[in-house]
Amino acid sequence: MAAFVLRTAHTSHRKTLSINDVRNSNANFNCAPTQMAPNCNRNLCYHLRFRTFDGTCNNLEKPMIGSAFSALMRLKTPNYDNGLNAPTSSFLRTRPSSRDASRLLLSSPSQIPHHSNALLMQWGQFTAHDIAKTTMLNNQECAACTSNKGRCFSVFLSRADPTNFREQFNENTAFIDGSQIYGSSDRDQFLFRQGAFLKTKLVKNRVFPPIDTNMNVVAGDDRANIFVGLAALHTLFLREHNKLFTEQITVFEIVRRLRGADISS
Repeated sequence: MAAFVLRTAHTSHRKTLSINDVRNSNANFNCAPTQMAPNCNRNLCYHLRFRTFDGTCNNLEKPMIGSAFSALMRLKTPNYDNGLNAPTSSFLRTRPSSRDASRLLLSSPSQIPHHSNALLMQWGQFTAHDIAKTTMLNNQECAACTSNKGRCFSVFLSRADPTNFREQFNENTAFIDGSQIYGSSDRDQFLFRQGAFLKTKLVKNRVFPPIDTNMNVVAGDDRANIFVGLAALHTLFLREHNKLFTEQITVFEIVRRLRGADISS
C-alpha cells in the first residue's frame, strides 16, 4: 500500500508555500518567504509521472525553474525610471498617461477582425491566468526599520553598495498545466477539491463552480469571475474534470494531467 501511495501522491513532506504563507509573512515581517529547493530524488516516482502543483521538479535538472512563488523570468532588464523600482514614466514622463492611451485606443475607427470571435481573446486570458499572476502585497519597503526605541536600528547603505532592481513574484507556475483550475500549491488544492472531484454548486440542476461568501468563483486562480467568458471556461473545465473519475488520488492526478495537456495543445 505504501508503494501505491508513493507512485500517486506527492509525499516528499517538503514544506511548500501557499498564498496565505506569503500574505502572513508580508504582514508580520514585511517580506515574502523564500521557495525552498526540493530534493526531487526523494519522490522521483511521482515526479516522473505527474507535474507538481507548484511546478518544482517538473524539470529534474533545474527543479526550481518555472515554479510558483518565485520571481518572474525576464527576457531583458526592466526599464524603471530610477533603475531600481519606479514605474516607467512615473518620474521622467516619457510616455503618455494610461488614461490617454485607453481613451485613444477605444475611440479608434479600426475594424475588429471578423474571422475571430471573442473566444480567441477569452482563451488568451484563460491561458495567461495559467502561467502568470503577480502577487499583490501591501508593503512599500521590505523589513524597514524606522524607530530607534526598540531592538531594531536602521543601517544606512553607501551609494557603492550593490542594489538589484525590483522583481515581481509569480504566484502561479510558468508551465501551461492548468494552474488556473487546480491551483499552484498542494496546500491550497482542497479549497476547491473534494477527493477525486472538483467541488461544485448546483444552480437549477446545473453544475457550476462553488461560490465564496463574497460571491466570487472558487477556483485555482481567484480571478475566475472577472469576466463572464472566463467564468464560463472555468465551468467547462470543472465539468470535464468531474466526468472522468473512479478513485481518489490516482484519478485526480491523471485527470489534472489530461486537462493540462488539453490546455497546452
